[in-house]
Amino acid sequence: MAEQNTLLLVFTGILAFAVLLQTVLFFGIFRSVRQITSWTDSAGKDLLRNITDVSSKVEESLAALKGMGEDLKPITSKLADTTDIVHRRVVDLDAFLAETTNTARLEILRLQEAIQSAAQRADAILEQLQSSILSPINEISAVTRAIRAGFSVLFRGKKSVSDGSAHDDEMFI
Repeated sequence: MAEQNTLLLVFTGILAFAVLLQTVLFFGIFRSVRQITSWTDSAGKDLLRNITDVSSKVEESLAALKGMGEDLKPITSKLADTTDIVHRRVVDLDAFLAETTNTARLEILRLQEAIQSAAQRADAILEQLQSSILSPINEISAVTRAIRAGFSVLFRGKKSVSDGSAHDDEMFI
């Protein structure tokens, strides 16, 4: 029984040592959990403070942007009015240019018709001059040459006159 008491005493000592070791470990875990909790609390507070700062700055920025948006409303309406005026001016200018182009085309056509008419009249006048003035002059010139050739043949002997007169006739054709 002494052996059993010794064995029971050793087993109780090991068990007491294991419980003590477990208590120390649980105490260490408890302290670690507390440190982690305090660290997360402080980090959370810092994060909350940073988020609050950022949030306030975002709100300030939104307020400034809203104010700028309010300031842009009159500019937007004036820009729309200006755009409308420019559009009307462009439409008016387009109509003016279309009218001017059409008028210029009509005037160019009239000028072209006048030039064609003047050219036709000049051709008619030249034909009339040819037939009424130049034809009789050519005939008189031909008669004069024939008389000269006749006198030349009579007074000088036989000379070929046909070559010169054919050449002169070609000039008046």
